[in-house]
Amino acid sequence: MVFNYAPSFIFAFVMIGALAALMSTADSQLLSLSTMLSRDIPIKKKKITEILFGKILIIILTLFAILFVIGGFDPKVGIMGTLVSTTFSGLAVLCPTAIAALYWKRATKYGCIASIILGEITVFLFQLKILPSYGFLSAIWGIIIAIVVLIIVSYLSKPNTN
Repeated sequence: MVFNYAPSFIFAFVMIGALAALMSTADSQLLSLSTMLSRDIPIKKKKITEILFGKILIIILTLFAILFVIGGFDPKVGIMGTLVSTTFSGLAVLCPTAIAALYWKRATKYGCIASIILGEITVFLFQLKILPSYGFLSAIWGIIIAIVVLIIVSYLSKPNTN
């Protein structure tokens, strides 16, 4: 709409703002995931610190995100549509874990980790059209899988005593 009815310099400012918001969301998601995983994954060998492990996770997650966006790119939707669907689908999968950590006393760290990992893999598989989505967004499937995995793994693992 802005492209059709506003001058080109206004369109440029709107697009720059939208890209800035997307980048901010994407880097916040990357930082949140690496922090959660580096704090919750038990490291047996003490030769690697939590900070170094977090940095390694950021590199791995960044490469995963790049492949995710490139693999899910749809020329009909354009780069903005692809960024919006991939960034926010990945972020939506974190919601069940965040809510469970705050309000469900039976949630375990293993349930949360498994929920995030399998939820993100689910979004990835649906975004690349490896699995049929039946008309639903990949984020919806990711959230459903994340909730189911969170509940099952939390009940199968030992509850936190803290």
